[in-house]
Amino acid sequence: MKQHRWSGWDTISVLVLFCGSVLFLWLLVWPMPPSGPLVTKSVQPLHSAVLSTPATTAIRQFLPAVGAVSPLRLTTMPARSVVPDAELVWRGQCTPGAQIAFREAGSHPLAETICSAAGDFTLSFRVTLPAGDHHMILSEGSNPLHQLEGMLLVDPSLSPPAVRRQSDGKSWWLAGTTFPGTLVRVYSGPKLLGAVIAGADGSWRWQPTDPVALAGQPLEVVGVGLLGSEGTPSPPLQPIP
Repeated sequence: MKQHRWSGWDTISVLVLFCGSVLFLWLLVWPMPPSGPLVTKSVQPLHSAVLSTPATTAIRQFLPAVGAVSPLRLTTMPARSVVPDAELVWRGQCTPGAQIAFREAGSHPLAETICSAAGDFTLSFRVTLPAGDHHMILSEGSNPLHQLEGMLLVDPSLSPPAVRRQSDGKSWWLAGTTFPGTLVRVYSGPKLLGAVIAGADGSWRWQPTDPVALAGQPLEVVGVGLLGSEGTPSPPLQPIP
């Protein structure tokens, strides 16, 4: 009987058979995509493009930079989001005699002070930054490792909405203006009566479903900020009888 000698073609045949088997098993276990057209949900931002949702909302406020060993320690700092023209105050501990500066990343200091002999400081700053998210730095001296970094959102939606009462003799409603795209809520005490979204021009209007039931109840209007918190309410209004 003639003995079969192993050749290069035999090696190729075995490799092809092995690869084919692996491919067949992969097709059996790999999940197939669903049939039919792919449907995606379009999510529209609440605010206009001037104040779009920041990608940095998860960043905590004013922590040491990566690898930094800043001697700065904050005891008081502003909220994550603030209204334009707000007066912000930072208080904390520092190295006596050191210069403390607050600035936006890549720009000149917006406010400065000197650390006291007791090792503490108070730094105030009136917000003149445009609407949007800003990368801010609080530093001690010129050492880049002696600084705290954080995000500050300037959100006009937190400002009290302008509001007025209007009536046509048969019914009444509230109308006003605020930052475009702001969610405006109407309250009677702690009770939420309704909400509307300001249009592209900033105007909004809310009409009660039962005006008679609200007779004599003061109403407040408040805007909801980009991060979900409510801003400063408008002065209380009395419904038109």
